Amino acid sequence: MTVKLKVDDHLAREKMKKLLRLTGKSEKTFIREQASLMAETCARATPPFINYRPYTGSMGSKNDWRQGVSAVVGDLNKVFSIRGEGYIRFLINRFGSETNLKGRLRNPKGEYDIDTPLATLDLEKAKRFYESKRLANGRPSKGSMADSWSKAFISKKMFDDMVKAKSKALGIAKASFAKAVIHLNPKKKAPKWINMHFARVNTVVNEKKTRGYSVTITASAKGLQYVTNKVAGFAQRRTQMAEKKLRADYRRQIRQSGFKR
Repeated sequence: MTVKLKVDDHLAREKMKKLLRLTGKSEKTFIREQASLMAETCARATPPFINYRPYTGSMGSKNDWRQGVSAVVGDLNKVFSIRGEGYIRFLINRFGSETNLKGRLRNPKGEYDIDTPLATLDLEKAKRFYESKRLANGRPSKGSMADSWSKAFISKKMFDDMVKAKSKALGIAKASFAKAVIHLNPKKKAPKWINMHFARVNTVVNEKKTRGYSVTITASAKGLQYVTNKVAGFAQRRTQMAEKKLRADYRRQIRQSGFKR
């Protein structure tokens, strides 16, 4: 998934160009600031997050990461049911297969039906099965929720290993925007669980001066589909916020000069 953000002199036309002149801020500085803020907004709006606050706060807190881990566990639970290793071996021997196990079994409590697509102790097979259940948004279908005896069976160790691996991948989508933020504004910081992915994301920041100054950010990573339909709204809100800040800066300069306005 690729998202392109462009911030150019359209933001700084007419009213804001006048405000830029009054505040003494250059168009280049203004456009770079707005491009950084736009990327930061997108980073905040990209899961995981515990609260949806695209215009305030950090790009990712520890609580956001914990929320992501909780979502990972929830998604895995939609697909898998944990069973003892001995029981999984029994099923494989009983049905002569790891896949499409269906039939009636008996335990000390009586008979029960089993209809599971997979029972395995092979972690790679379990991973492939999980990937086959993911939708375009990266999450397994809600329809994957089923009776525990109809889910795929894996051991607790396998489940925990998958949670650990997927938790380490949390923050890749956020990193694609956060990398642009820090490129444009080195004073900004991203938490470790996000900046550890900077080398893994494909983010390009292109700055150029033609008739006016422009910054184009091209971000590419899994998980960016959550913000693709929000970019236009973010740009509109950011324009309003930029104008408000410029007006506030101008009023502050007037006050500091000893005049009232």
